[in-house]
Amino acid sequence: MVRRLTVVVAAYASATAFVAAEADVPNTPQRGKIYPACHVHKTKAVHFANATSKDILEISVGTGPCYAATLTIVVRTEYGEILYSYVDHFKKHIVTHWSEVDVEEATNYLDKELKNATYPASQLPKWEELEDYYENNYQTVQIPKAQYEALIKSNARVLSHLTYYEGWRTVTYDEKSKKAVIVTDGGL
Repeated sequence: MVRRLTVVVAAYASATAFVAAEADVPNTPQRGKIYPACHVHKTKAVHFANATSKDILEISVGTGPCYAATLTIVVRTEYGEILYSYVDHFKKHIVTHWSEVDVEEATNYLDKELKNATYPASQLPKWEELEDYYENNYQTVQIPKAQYEALIKSNARVLSHLTYYEGWRTVTYDEKSKKAVIVTDGGL
């Protein structure tokens, strides 16, 4: 049986809220309930490409109601070149029930993500065999041992961010290949 879900994205109260028009599916927007619009954007100056680069970390949640909003994380050079990007549903990054997600929660989430987003690669855990590394750090290493050990000894920076409520990713920028490289993926 196919159930329909139609959400009218009609502006309400000067485009700051959305009204659910029809819902036949459990755990979906309630008909007639007003859900606040979710658009939060924050930036922070960071060092990501290398220890002295002047990069910009941009994190945003939006648009539409918070329960359906998109999380976007982008690191750019001071000239606007994208070094790393990540896009996913915002809701899967927080534990709050979908109907209670609001702009305040989105703002708090962004503040936490920005607080300690980048740090020196030397602060990464020491290399261990994959099973031991996971057992001790709840992460899997995504790069070869030699590259990981060289990264820790370098002046490189890493970015860490959530990939779901109890999951995270650590990324660095490889100046030789001019690409972001996933160092670890972790989760509980």
